[in-house]
Amino acid sequence: MINLGWLSMAVKIIFTALLLFISSALTAAEVPIYQFPLKNYSQRTADYLSPTAEDYKTPFLTPAYQRAQMKRFYRHMYQSNAKGLSPWSEPYVTQVLTTLKEKTLDLIKEYDNTGKDYLHRHYGENFKEHDSRWLSKIIANMDLAALEKLRFSKTHRAIVTQNTFARALPETAPDFLHFSQAGEGFPFDTLQESAVWVGTPLYVVSTSHDKQWSLVITPDQYFAWVKSNDIGYVSQDFVQQWQQSALRGLVAITKTDTAIFDTDHSFIATAHIGTVLPLHSESQHTVTVLVPSRAEGSATIIKSLINHNSASKMPLAATKENLSLLINELIGRPYGWGGNFFFNDCSQELKSLFTPLGLWLPRNSSKQATAGGELDLSQLSLSQRLHELKYKGKPLMTLIHLNGHVMLYLGIQKTGRFKGEAMTYQNIWGLAPASRDKRYVIGQSVFLPLLASYEEVPDATSPANKTNFSLIFLDKLTE
Repeated sequence: MINLGWLSMAVKIIFTALLLFISSALTAAEVPIYQFPLKNYSQRTADYLSPTAEDYKTPFLTPAYQRAQMKRFYRHMYQSNAKGLSPWSEPYVTQVLTTLKEKTLDLIKEYDNTGKDYLHRHYGENFKEHDSRWLSKIIANMDLAALEKLRFSKTHRAIVTQNTFARALPETAPDFLHFSQAGEGFPFDTLQESAVWVGTPLYVVSTSHDKQWSLVITPDQYFAWVKSNDIGYVSQDFVQQWQQSALRGLVAITKTDTAIFDTDHSFIATAHIGTVLPLHSESQHTVTVLVPSRAEGSATIIKSLINHNSASKMPLAATKENLSLLINELIGRPYGWGGNFFFNDCSQELKSLFTPLGLWLPRNSSKQATAGGELDLSQLSLSQRLHELKYKGKPLMTLIHLNGHVMLYLGIQKTGRFKGEAMTYQNIWGLAPASRDKRYVIGQSVFLPLLASYEEVPDATSPANKTNFSLIFLDKLTE
């Protein structure tokens, strides 16, 4: 006679062993990477913003609206009075400081692997888990005592003197969550917050014990660590001169990898689309701008030269022609999570694209989703979402916000294979099936229709079928 009790126990043991085996296999699992084929999707800007269109040179934003947005741009970047939202504004900085210590401590806990399952643990570039020594070393260098009594001081105002990376913790090496999860592993360095361009105002909260890092507040509503050698402290005279010059005129970079030279034609820095500098003067071939230079920890202002074809006085007229010129500079560039390698991710792509037009957009996709004029379509079905997008979306003036992703709606495609479909411009990492057992990598800025499914990868989940789906209208931007 069989002892059912022992049989039950044996089944439990086998089942437990099987679970442990599956868990171990998952931990070591490789997620296949496939290239999403783009051959069926034209990447020619002229196929979507036709130079022969009657409205090619017609503004899709009024000059009055752009002037108002320029004031908003100045408010976020440079304005230091009570209404300012710049790192040079005492009220703005004071508001950030009230929660900075608490958020810093919460951030440290996030990187502590103690008691976490493998999917929520943090790993280094060698695929090994970050241990307590790794985190303890970082914490010991952070000077947390400096966060006890924070108070605004004009002497802590600063500016970026060389393009730099904003990091969640004062650490250069990357940190990853487990690569078996979609959107994790390389290149999704969890420490990488953003790229910060030369000429960006900052407020320095504190410095690390070794002085290599500075904890800063940025104009983009976040705080992060940057390399101290990439910034310079600014005096009151510097701030006033910079503000006065910015009010007279701002220059936006309109070509990627633009070289900036001093008046002796010596190289100073590389500027990217999204970089903004005060205008000094213009000539037939060059634009003279003000650029900050670091000297013994402080910033000085130097006159610098940029090729006239690489920059434009803001705001650039909001036309299809001008947007085409900018997109032609950005299209096909590699995806750069958090601005890594000075490439763009989805939100920085759009922020950079609309900066020359004088529109200030927040840095990340969730903030852009609340920038103003939101129409939430999340409760609709996939087909209803796409229908409402075509019916209510405003071409070139509508951002589509999904789960952690944002793209620009170009309008309904009028010709070609995807005639009648909603066309987008976006910088996207890729697509994945619901099973998450593989990735279809795009990894660049692209023109891509927003479809219910893609025949090249029929098992991939459509971006339009995410939990969140909302429209943000660029002609209704608010604070």
